[in-house]
Amino acid sequence: MKKLLLSSLLLLLAACDTSLQSLDPQFTQISAGDSKEKVIELLGKPANSESSSMLGISKSTLQWSDLEKDYEINFITGKVMTKESKSR
Repeated sequence: MKKLLLSSLLLLLAACDTSLQSLDPQFTQISAGDSKEKVIELLGKPANSESSSMLGISKSTLQWSDLEKDYEINFITGKVMTKESKSR
C-alpha cells in the first residue's frame, strides 16, 4: 500500500513539473508581438530572467528548459521580438 501511495505521489509531482514535460507545443504557439503575459501563461514561470531599460525602452529575456531543449524569448516593451530553442 505504501509503495502504491508513493508511486502515485511521484507520478503526480512529475506531471506538475514543467521541466519534465516538453514545452515545444506551447513554444510553437508564440509569435512576434505576443505579450509577456501570454508567453508566461503558455510556458509557465521562467527559470531565468534578465531585464534592462534605456531611454524609456525596456528589454527583457526569459528562459525555460525541459529535458530536451532550452528556450529563450526576448521582449522589447513587453512584446516578443525574438525566440529561440536549442537542443541540449
